[in-house]
Amino acid sequence: MDENLTDIAQLIESGATTEAIDRLNGLFAGHPCPAQLHYLKGKALMKQSAWGEAISQFRQARMLEPDGPAAEAENMLLDIMDFYNKDMYNQ
Repeated sequence: MDENLTDIAQLIESGATTEAIDRLNGLFAGHPCPAQLHYLKGKALMKQSAWGEAISQFRQARMLEPDGPAAEAENMLLDIMDFYNKDMYNQ
């Protein structure tokens, strides 16, 4: 299964997020949902700008593995979404 996850991670990095999500969905159907699958799906959804779905996947991964990389990814995404530029308000 780790070989599949490595291939999926490479698909995400190369921008083939739809294929990566399709492959992840296939893995969800046949296996218990480990945190790494949720984390990778969150990364793919984040690249597709599906912010809410990405946060949901990161939270599911964090519930399964509190010390995993999903917590940092979720915080990073929330920081991006919370960013605003006060100087742009009156333009």
